[in-house]
Amino acid sequence: MDKVLYKAHIDYSEKHWWFMGRRTIVKNILSKYLFSKNNNFKIADIGSGAGSMISILNYFGKVTAIEPNAELTQYLQTKFDSKIEISNSTFENFKPTTQYDIISFFDVLEHLDNDEQILKKISSMLNKGGYFVCTVPAYNFLWGSNDKIAHHKRRYTKQALTKKLQAADFKIIRISYFNFFFFPLIALIRLLDRFLPQQKIDFQVGGSFLNDILYKIFASESLFLKYTNLPFGISLFCLAQKIPNLDKN
Repeated sequence: MDKVLYKAHIDYSEKHWWFMGRRTIVKNILSKYLFSKNNNFKIADIGSGAGSMISILNYFGKVTAIEPNAELTQYLQTKFDSKIEISNSTFENFKPTTQYDIISFFDVLEHLDNDEQILKKISSMLNKGGYFVCTVPAYNFLWGSNDKIAHHKRRYTKQALTKKLQAADFKIIRISYFNFFFFPLIALIRLLDRFLPQQKIDFQVGGSFLNDILYKIFASESLFLKYTNLPFGISLFCLAQKIPNLDKN
């Protein structure tokens, strides 16, 4: 990985308003459904990157991070020391030695070639009644140069993701769009992008003051998501549960 890109990835994952907001939103939703005083879930976080979501997952149990990039794997080892298990592997090549209670894919599923097969593998790795949690980019009409730079294969609708999860023997616990407030602006940028030269990733911002404001607006969606689903957004959140009576293992 290029040194500049490597440093930017780490900086963004810790300090950027989008990553910070996603952490707040995901933590609040998961806490509503999964949190108890004695949580001891076995968790596999796939495509952990610089570990931006691991601090959230640690609230719910013991985390195993699966990350294909060797440099980021090394960074995770330094960052978390012995607090988590770490495997330098793609998900396709990962051979689990245990069954998990939770498997997480935070903006990872859209990068993989055959998502139907991936979801079936996830199901096979979960204990009976285990949970799959993911975030993915929403709506194919928002496809733009940002997706190409990020090496996305697809974007999702609520209906399409639900259908694929049900085919892999999951029932939906909660599914909602998010990044709702910025949808009009980001949608306009993405649509204009089709007629303009390729840009850098469109969530880059300047000073910390603007970053803080954007974070507070984005994170405030967690207050609405506590009570209701959002009708549209730039991204999708889903929490699904493996259906016990369909377990084929």
